[in-house]
Amino acid sequence: MASDAMLADFVPRPFWTQAITAIRKIKNQKMIMMAEGTRANHYDAGFDYTFGFSYFDALKKTFSEAQPASYLQTESSKEYGQLDSSKRIVRYITNHDVNLSDGTPLELLEAKKVLWRLL
Repeated sequence: MASDAMLADFVPRPFWTQAITAIRKIKNQKMIMMAEGTRANHYDAGFDYTFGFSYFDALKKTFSEAQPASYLQTESSKEYGQLDSSKRIVRYITNHDVNLSDGTPLELLEAKKVLWRLL
């Protein structure tokens, strides 16, 4: 399995519509198209997923600001509340951008403390 990505928010929608249509015509390949963006019109262009940036921010706040776990559900409902049930959002705890700008999951989410408590 190989992957490659381009930031969906910075490329015009007509490009994505044409590119995704062409990609989906490739025989014997199952493609999952993930837009590294949050706009609902990414689905209209043919993407299967968008990224849950708001959910990730809520995850950070749950650890750094001691928000209750229910805060994650509230933020998830806000993101999905704007979409019909066929749309999907990527949930993640890290990516290359976050590692460089904000820190690793161990640093950001204080995972060492959490893991230590579980042991």
